[in-house]
Amino acid sequence: MPLWGPNGPVYALARVGDTLLVGGQFDVVGPVTGGFAIVSATDASTRATPALGNFTTVIADDADGWFVASGAAQTATAAVHHLLANGLPAPGWTVPTITGGVTGMVNRAGRLFVAGVSVVNGTARPGIAALDATTGTLLPWAPVLDAASRVGSVAASADAIIINGSFVTVDGVARPGGIAALDATSGVLLPFTLPAQPYSYRFDAAASRVVVAAIGCGTTTNRNEVCAFALDGQLLWSWLAPFTSDFTRLYATSDRVYVAMSGGTSQLFALDAASGAERLWSPPSIYVDAMRAEGSRLYVSGSTPSGGRVLSLDRITGAASDWDPVVGGRVNTIAVAGGQVALGGGFTSVGGGRHANLAAIDLRTGRAVARAPDAPMPIFALAASSGVVFAGGGKVSSVDIGNIFAFSSDTGQVYPWSLAPNGEVRAMAVAGRRLFIGGDFNVVSGQYRERLMAVDTSTGALLPWAPQPGFHVSELVASDTALYAAGSPSERPGGPLVTAFDLRTEERLPFSPTLNNGAVTRRLGGWKDRVLATSRFGYAPQAFGFSWLHPTSGDTLEVVPLPGSALIAAAAGDLLIIGSGSNPPSGPRLLAVDVPSGRLLPWSPELDPGPITSVQVVLGTPGLVIVGGRFSAIAGQPVNNLAAFRTARPGGPQAITSSVTGNTATLGWRPGLAPTPDSYVVEAGTSPGASDVGRFPVGVATSATGMLGAGTYFARVRGVDEGGEGAASSEVILTFPAVAAPPNTPGALTATVAGHVVTLNWGASSGNPTGYVLDVGTQSGLTNVVSLATGHLDTALVTPAPAGTYFVRLRAANAFGSSAATPEVVVVVP
Repeated sequence: MPLWGPNGPVYALARVGDTLLVGGQFDVVGPVTGGFAIVSATDASTRATPALGNFTTVIADDADGWFVASGAAQTATAAVHHLLANGLPAPGWTVPTITGGVTGMVNRAGRLFVAGVSVVNGTARPGIAALDATTGTLLPWAPVLDAASRVGSVAASADAIIINGSFVTVDGVARPGGIAALDATSGVLLPFTLPAQPYSYRFDAAASRVVVAAIGCGTTTNRNEVCAFALDGQLLWSWLAPFTSDFTRLYATSDRVYVAMSGGTSQLFALDAASGAERLWSPPSIYVDAMRAEGSRLYVSGSTPSGGRVLSLDRITGAASDWDPVVGGRVNTIAVAGGQVALGGGFTSVGGGRHANLAAIDLRTGRAVARAPDAPMPIFALAASSGVVFAGGGKVSSVDIGNIFAFSSDTGQVYPWSLAPNGEVRAMAVAGRRLFIGGDFNVVSGQYRERLMAVDTSTGALLPWAPQPGFHVSELVASDTALYAAGSPSERPGGPLVTAFDLRTEERLPFSPTLNNGAVTRRLGGWKDRVLATSRFGYAPQAFGFSWLHPTSGDTLEVVPLPGSALIAAAAGDLLIIGSGSNPPSGPRLLAVDVPSGRLLPWSPELDPGPITSVQVVLGTPGLVIVGGRFSAIAGQPVNNLAAFRTARPGGPQAITSSVTGNTATLGWRPGLAPTPDSYVVEAGTSPGASDVGRFPVGVATSATGMLGAGTYFARVRGVDEGGEGAASSEVILTFPAVAAPPNTPGALTATVAGHVVTLNWGASSGNPTGYVLDVGTQSGLTNVVSLATGHLDTALVTPAPAGTYFVRLRAANAFGSSAATPEVVVVVP
């Protein structure tokens, strides 16, 4: 199920109706775009997000398009793509095979100069290479750098290509300062050299100047300076920085030089490119990662006191506009052309919304909505009761300071009460009118409560119950009669890590399970009259598994082996969904167990195998299983730390077809979503959704033929397995006897958009259609995007689509022609 996701880890989930509450440590929630996006320079709306991964360098071509490159590491295999202004691949471009990474690019006079490389298309090019800017072909331009050279950045000045790196010689001439100028046509070394070897510098070039920011680049030897040189090495001017912090970025244009530093009252300076005089301007404080100017605007990415931002600054005053593409991560490179801004880096989304540590997502659209307040600290626990959501968290900087507050799930309005524990809140559970809260604290709003407490949900008042569990509580599960708490040791090493309380008497139960690896946090769950316990390690004699425990005594009722370590689990009806840790030969993944039978189901999607990948929370709800944590992909599909799965079993059969000859009809279909049904049943009725004609089991066959009297009938197919019947297929309308005429117009066409995924639904056509035809254009009445024959009678279509506005109509078709089209719907993909 497509969902927007946050740009940081998810620690807590709660569901209220069609609203999903998400808590964690993040500041943006948005669609999954990957690390490259094209946005409008006017209103910051997303124009295109080609799924190309994370990018280190983006520059403009000469036709409002883009060159984008990935692979900055020295051992990386990099790729350089050429994209049109709309983000589509440029025709005629062959992606070169590059070893050694890409650290910078310059586009000059039909040539693309690529720095950082070592081998291009099998040919050695130590440090830098030139490609044909139209085809991507490697050109013979090849300056002679020593074999161990590493070019870290590249710029262009007039007809010269300026390189900076860790080389010693160029064309056999010593360049100990690590900076050299090359003729852009021949690659021959130019006489430019620095008068001294500066320490720790940044550089850029524009017009006929090379600008260097360093310690001792000009008239002083131990001060931070910015110096401009002519191509013959002559010092043109120097500017003394007002403080000694490091230079972080330098960007030169024909009229300005922008200098970014990591400290002081102002971190970004503007200098006159001709004289070096400091210009008076007042930009916001920002630690700069990338800069690029176009017209009167300077686009800057970096870290601000309120988080990561991409800003549009006035080049004269430095004032920031309200332009904000809402990027969920770090932007390392910016390019501007044709009224558009291209962004590249390690971000995961563009065009979402800003939500601090707490967000609400509409499960009908998959988008974040304004039904949750921002939280001033990471949220580790959520619970909901009667339209009220309780949130708790902690950790402000390095100090564990907790906070507990409540808000309306409908409006996001915060209620006028809160509790202030002196440490983190890690777990919550609601039982009746009581909210139970666990964590690592011992004083709450001035009252002593050691790591576990209870609150009246209607008033927010702290209740007198103070059980003192003796460990850091990180998990709470409430059944109808008991509250179970789990955690890790605190002041009593070796003490109980799992305990339980009678909800009627609030007394501790004799719940004392025997679990191995007592020094790790337990993960608890429940299913009917059993308690689930998982851990990070196995249960002998099985390599991995989980235990079902008696709800009162804690005795082990059953040990269930698993192919991976069970980190966390939750029940969704009769399904148990488990977040599994990494173990050879498979990586971290999700597992599903049919609880009544104990059978491990074949559904087992793998998470991306990154070093910080983890499942932090699993929420089982009617029809949906929702998983949160730290991950960027599940089963190869990109996600942002959050994923939802529909639990209907089995899925409705798909690609349904029909044919009518006389009084005989034949239906065909394909299996729907996994798991594959054990058999099928065909339903037929005289009205939509009815089965008054009959229900006909057909076994494992994926087609069925039958005879009916004259009339109109409504038919559908369901899969059946040991868990019962699954969802129905799209409905087919059959007319007997068959009429040699085109079918009738389909029912109303509707569209929904979640991220870049469009879902179309419509009513079935009568008159014996054999398929539907989708007509899509960029203006009303046009079909210039696609005219797509579905080839079956499914009445829904889910498809990704590039950003844009589309005009969509639908026709039904058979061997005698097509129907009139449905009324047109307009679909806007952000």
